[in-house]
Amino acid sequence: MSYDIIKKIEIQDNKVFITAAANNVYPRHWCREECPSLTDIYQKQGQAALDLKLMHIYETGEFQKGNNKYTRAQEVLRNFPEYKEFNWRGCGLGEEYEKVNRNRGERTAEFDQLLLKALKTRRPAGKYIVYKDYFGKAAFLRKITKAHVFWTADPAGAKRLRYPGQFEFLKKAYAGGDNFRICEASQAQALAEKGFSPVAHTVDKK
Repeated sequence: MSYDIIKKIEIQDNKVFITAAANNVYPRHWCREECPSLTDIYQKQGQAALDLKLMHIYETGEFQKGNNKYTRAQEVLRNFPEYKEFNWRGCGLGEEYEKVNRNRGERTAEFDQLLLKALKTRRPAGKYIVYKDYFGKAAFLRKITKAHVFWTADPAGAKRLRYPGQFEFLKKAYAGGDNFRICEASQAQALAEKGFSPVAHTVDKK
């Protein structure tokens, strides 16, 4: 699937400009251009309508990456329990896929409100740490790339996750994920001192 990698979204002279590059063109060719369709929405309907449109574009995957309020809101959105009814990425095939498509087509006002709710909701601070057994000691997740997971013995250098759902994704996405455990950051130092705990800690699912 082709998409635009977004570097910057800005409004200048009452127009919407996008700095982006195509994901399937190498080397990357970054280009800043006005987006007439987004400018039209902004000029005729205002900032709120523009925000909603950009949330839709990011949610469908046409725009990806970047560090802005829309990418942050997408992370919040994916962790709303009610998003499951609209999540085209998380559903299976057959009847489940058809149900999600029906929801997206028939419950548009509800979906729009969910997108706006995500945009207004602040992400929680990272409070969860992933760890595993390393010869009887606790090794803590330090860094993740597309192909590798890096570990550290020092919990202070561990990567912090914002949501328990991110942990479930890691377990499925990486080899050896069944051996991963999760704890709250406040418990990590005790694990480092006492050694590996084979039982996953109970965490708040909210």
